[in-house]
Amino acid sequence: MGVYQKTIGPITAVPIRRLGPLFLFWLAALALLLIPGLDLPIRDWDEGIVARVAYERGDALLQWLSGQAPFSNIWLPTYWDAPYLNKPPGLHLPASLPLLPWMSASEVPPAWAVRLVPALVASAVVPLAGLITRQLNHKQQGAAMAAAAIALTLLPLMRHGRLAMLDGALVSASGLLWWQLLLCRQSRGWRLLGCGLLSGLACSALLLLKAPLVIPVLGIGLLLLLLERQLGAQQWLVLFLGLCLGQLPGLGWHLFHWMQRGSDALL
Repeated sequence: MGVYQKTIGPITAVPIRRLGPLFLFWLAALALLLIPGLDLPIRDWDEGIVARVAYERGDALLQWLSGQAPFSNIWLPTYWDAPYLNKPPGLHLPASLPLLPWMSASEVPPAWAVRLVPALVASAVVPLAGLITRQLNHKQQGAAMAAAAIALTLLPLMRHGRLAMLDGALVSASGLLWWQLLLCRQSRGWRLLGCGLLSGLACSALLLLKAPLVIPVLGIGLLLLLLERQLGAQQWLVLFLGLCLGQLPGLGWHLFHWMQRGSDALL
C-alpha cells in the first residue's frame, strides 16, 4: 500500500502504515535477547536485587492466592522481607510471574526465568526506534528500517536488555511516549485522545519503574511538540485529558505507597 496524504485542518497527515519489516526486526531482537546468555548465572549486583525483589513479589502473590495475605501486599515491594524503597514494582511484579511454577513446587527458579520479562520488554526498543523515525521523516521510509537496524546492534540493548535490570524497560516506555506524542501531530478528536491516553500510560510505566525520569522524558516531548505549533488550544486540552487519565495508575500506586509507608515512600 503506497503512502498517500490528506489534509486535516491546517496540517497534512500521513497515515501510519503497518509494521511490515519492523516486525521482522522485532523478531530478530527477540532472538538476540532470548537465545544467547539468558540462562547464565546471576552475577550483576543490580540483577541480584531485581531478582530478589521479584522473587518476594511472587511469594506475596502466592500467599494472596492461598488466602494467607491481603492483596495489597503484592504492590508493596520488599527486599529480604524489609520494605524496598528504592524502586516501584513496575518491573519486579511482572518479572515474578515466570517464577511462580518453580516457587509453587518449592524449587529455585532458573536465572532465565527472572530475565524473561525484562528481555521481552527491552525488545520493543527496536520497532519503536523505527516507528519514531517514520514519524520524523515520512519521505524516507528506509530511514525507519535503518533506525531499527541500528537499535538492533546497540551494545547497551544487547547487553543490558537480556539482564534483569530496568534499563530496557525504561527505554521502551520512553520510546512509546515519544512515538505517541509524535502521532498527536496528525490526530484529532478521539484519535488524539487515544494518543494522549497511551502517552499517559507510558508515563505510568515510567512512574512505576523510575519515577523521577518521567519529568525530563515527558517535558522534552511536550516542549518539542509545543515548538512545532501544530496543535491548537482545543487539541492541547484533549491531549492533556488523555495524559491525565493515562497517568492515573502510576500516580495511584505512589499515593497508595505513601498511605501505606508514610514519609518513607518519599525515599
